[in-house]
Amino acid sequence: KHKSDMIGVLAYKLYPDFLSRMAKPKICIMVTGTNGKTTTTSLIANMLKNAGLKVEYSYWGANMLAGHIKTMLDCVTFTNKPKVDACILETDELLIHNSMPQFRPQYLLVTNICRDSIRRNAYPDYIFDRMDDGISKYKDVTVLLHANDPLSNGLASGNPRIYIGADRIFEHSAYAGFSNEFLTCPECNSPIEYEFRHYRHVGRYRCPECGLTNPEAKYIWETIDGIS
Repeated sequence: KHKSDMIGVLAYKLYPDFLSRMAKPKICIMVTGTNGKTTTTSLIANMLKNAGLKVEYSYWGANMLAGHIKTMLDCVTFTNKPKVDACILETDELLIHNSMPQFRPQYLLVTNICRDSIRRNAYPDYIFDRMDDGISKYKDVTVLLHANDPLSNGLASGNPRIYIGADRIFEHSAYAGFSNEFLTCPECNSPIEYEFRHYRHVGRYRCPECGLTNPEAKYIWETIDGIS
């Protein structure tokens, strides 16, 4: 497929609400977060295809409104009728307030919140507040959250929420030594203890003073190709 969202740019310039005018398939899923959006979007799309559904998705990471329009144009006929069963859009974590009202997904999956470009994303609390404000306006959206990520798993407290997580897949992680944005407990300021870390602050954590720990995950990733 051609990796260009120019048609989406033109459509957006003509009609800023173009995406909201487009007919939506039965299943609409949005993926956001700091890291892993494109990979996660592709994984979901492949799972749905393997289940026999006809799917279109943001296969190359165009995660703003022009890219959303381009993907959705592949989902509808010339007369604006849905021609796929599902659409999965990747959206920038700071632009949820723009994309959600026009796409109106039934499901929103959040990969994580991590420290990113200081000039654009400031700090994790700022990202959380922007995301939470954008999501919480749509109480009918089911939010899938990363139980291992303490910075994002508190999002959308008023929405239906499903937690997913991962067990200790590997004994050691090459990325655990990266910056950790969750060193002290937000409830009592005590140092956080980790049983393991997959990546930065993402892992199994516990506050030894007040007992704050990961929310219980409904679905847990336990192995990779038989590796426990």
